[in-house]
Amino acid sequence: IGEFRFLHPLLFKHGVWLYDRIAIMTLYIFYKAAMVALAMFYFGFFSGFSAHQLFNLWAYTFYNVAFTAAPILVVAVLDQTVSAETLENQPLAYRACITRGQLFSSRIFFVWIQQAMVHVALIFFIAFWALESDSIAYADGKTHGVWTTSSVIYSVIVMVATFRLLLEMRSFTYCHHFWVWFSFIGFWCSMFVLNVLPGFNPDLFYVVFAMLQSAQVWLTLIMCTSAPLILDLMVYGVKADAFPHYHQLLREREADKRQEVAPEYETFVFRHRKLHKTERMRLMEIERKRSENIEEQPKAETTDAIILTWLWFQNMSGGIFDGTDDAATVETEKRRNR
Repeated sequence: IGEFRFLHPLLFKHGVWLYDRIAIMTLYIFYKAAMVALAMFYFGFFSGFSAHQLFNLWAYTFYNVAFTAAPILVVAVLDQTVSAETLENQPLAYRACITRGQLFSSRIFFVWIQQAMVHVALIFFIAFWALESDSIAYADGKTHGVWTTSSVIYSVIVMVATFRLLLEMRSFTYCHHFWVWFSFIGFWCSMFVLNVLPGFNPDLFYVVFAMLQSAQVWLTLIMCTSAPLILDLMVYGVKADAFPHYHQLLREREADKRQEVAPEYETFVFRHRKLHKTERMRLMEIERKRSENIEEQPKAETTDAIILTWLWFQNMSGGIFDGTDDAATVETEKRRNR
């Protein structure tokens, strides 16, 4: 560094930001890669672990390099876990986020892998049991095929992976919004384009157009997408309210500064911290007033000395003052009698 004064923001501000960005990028890359791999693993129980693929090879390739790549790159470059002002004034955030492993640790890594297992299980089995049946699904009397189920599972995995990253974003800028929506809309546009190319995969020709004409497919898309996200929101709500991390408390405090938050929406730990902060502020106010009284004490002693000097002078010349007072009293009585 050029000067020593740059060490404080470099360590406490940029250090926490970069550590958080690298942690999210690492966890999310393993998470989204595990979702596709686990979906094919679950499919093996129904295919007898044969060589049959659940997803098209090109779709599997585009999943990592195109459909889910842009949002995580934006987060890894621009995301800010807490504002710069807060981090520079709260050195404890560095210790809590980095040295205590609140942003990344082996436990957090395995929690993300477990979440991927649960999410893919919900997506795969709901979609498979809802669509792989002998009931008539279309007006022409046809049923859903394995490629329709595959397209639904693949589409839901892409959407859940994108929405899952939104839950981990600490800041939202125009760049965040642009690339998230660009990836989401670009995915569906690519699916429509690839399904009209006969050379892409003859089995997937017009499958997306056909499946979106079925109400059963729409209901399955909604159920498979909402189930893992609702589960995540429930877990996040319990953790944020009962077991919050230090950086979560700091973000909550920043939200309180921007707008007045009702007490019932505060976490128990943060409310407990606020009570202690209020008590400390009250003690500091008492100490301040006590200091002011100590500073005013010499002034009071000077005033007392002046008064004592005046009384001593009055005692020394008491006859003059007494005579003047008596003359004034007699003159006042005469005026009243008149």
